[in-house]
Amino acid sequence: MKRYSCLLIAFALLLYAPRALSQDRNYEENTRKVITVYDPKLDTTVVSFGLMRLITFYVRQETFESEEEGLRLSAFFTYKGKTFVKPESVALLFRSIVKSTNRWELSRHKDLEITADDSHWSFPNVELLGSGPGVLVMESLGVSVPCGIFAKFANAKKVKLRLGDRSLDLSKQHLTVLRDLAVRTGCQPVIK
Repeated sequence: MKRYSCLLIAFALLLYAPRALSQDRNYEENTRKVITVYDPKLDTTVVSFGLMRLITFYVRQETFESEEEGLRLSAFFTYKGKTFVKPESVALLFRSIVKSTNRWELSRHKDLEITADDSHWSFPNVELLGSGPGVLVMESLGVSVPCGIFAKFANAKKVKLRLGDRSLDLSKQHLTVLRDLAVRTGCQPVIK
């Protein structure tokens, strides 16, 4: 059963990552909203929020948004049909735009660590979902987080992430969006 769940999550990451990572021009990045979209062709509902900026590494002088080095986060879960089904996990999707010398495959660490208040979790299986060539490389990274753990860290007062070689603290704005998604999962935070 656990192996089936992992395969299902991996399939969902590949299927929905492009949609979840796409920029929704109706929402400014600082006011990301959780949206629910039903796809009648796939008979699947996706609950997600668009990319929100976590950290900016460097901005080029001739700045264009697409040329800004940084890390962004989106998250989603899915269920079959229109009737809500509590998910087993939530997919975290990271979009990284970096110099080719800083790409994911060159990272010393290839995992995600989350520290939330007095709890700590490690996710060793961060998947590289896609990478584009060039001076600046756009990479999409995904990891599946069990629903109870997601609810726990989304509702924490202080959250620190380490993704590969990069560490950062989540702001109140980040946590507000994550909490909204956590409420919609219907999952209770794990007690550790």
